[in-house]
Amino acid sequence: MDKPIIITKKSFGTLIILILGFIGAGIAAYFLIKDSLLLKYYQIGGLVGGVIFGLFSLLALISIFFIDNLKIYKDRLIVFSGLGFKKQTIYLKDINKWTEIEKQTKHTKWKDLIIYYSENKYTISSSGYKNYEKIKYHVTKGKRKDEKEIKNWLDRVSYRYSIFFILFGLLVLYGAYWLQNDRIDKTDKRTISISGIIDNEPKIEKGSKGSRYIQVRLKEYPEFKFSISGVAFSEMYASDYVNSVKQGDSIFLTIDEGVARKKLWQTSSLGYLDKHYGWDRISVYGLRDMKKNYLSLNDYSFRDKNEATILFWICIFVGVGFIFYGLYEIKKIKPTANTQYSQ
Repeated sequence: MDKPIIITKKSFGTLIILILGFIGAGIAAYFLIKDSLLLKYYQIGGLVGGVIFGLFSLLALISIFFIDNLKIYKDRLIVFSGLGFKKQTIYLKDINKWTEIEKQTKHTKWKDLIIYYSENKYTISSSGYKNYEKIKYHVTKGKRKDEKEIKNWLDRVSYRYSIFFILFGLLVLYGAYWLQNDRIDKTDKRTISISGIIDNEPKIEKGSKGSRYIQVRLKEYPEFKFSISGVAFSEMYASDYVNSVKQGDSIFLTIDEGVARKKLWQTSSLGYLDKHYGWDRISVYGLRDMKKNYLSLNDYSFRDKNEATILFWICIFVGVGFIFYGLYEIKKIKPTANTQYSQ
């Protein structure tokens, strides 16, 4: 029996990335799901995030075994699965053309070799094999390179990106609509002041991407975190609060009256999102003690209204811009191509 000319050598770097992705995403999924189940009601944000990371972890694990093993002989290419099962045999004489497409992301570049044979095609990626160039030479030797396929691929990518831009633009416009409705709701929102004894040390904390916030816990309501972030934090005398107020002091918080009735006093029924989205967090719009007003409701409302208006118009311009750009890119592709790629 003849011996193979080439046996593929898998890329060690790709395997390491997939293994790290499997472990990292798996750990993230575990903690997100675990944390979402610790509260009185499960939290859909953590569960959705956990499921997404879990799927990424599973995909990375599957990909480790789905990188084919190839054996190339004088007259044929035999494809084995990552577990060693024979998948198919491609005879070199049946290969009628090939093309190579260069691809890249923000962090890496690779090439995809596509060989066409007997009305079928098979892709070999340089990201999966250390001896890619040697494989390419033996598989494509004497075969016709089809440059038209590269153009078709670029058109398909352009079409898909164009559709993405249009959908993203529509999503941004929906965001503008939501902002407008939210601004109207805030105008009609009723607030109420509650008092309590601080049960944590006042401090400024940092969130993702350097955003700052203050979290207040009250002895009277140990289940909940009273959060001051975003516009509220920017309008607050945060340093004065941290330096002047101590754990055990009495303070007054201004919060949404509806939230207080549902979560704190339980005089109104809870909706699904009240229970399962941010159950333990309550936004604060005003904060004071007997000596000073550290966050004024009027200051917060004025700043929030102005920023919401600016953000609304930004969303309008960005959304319309993405939609028009997507339509422009689609128009550049031949009408026949549009019909082909939409199928």
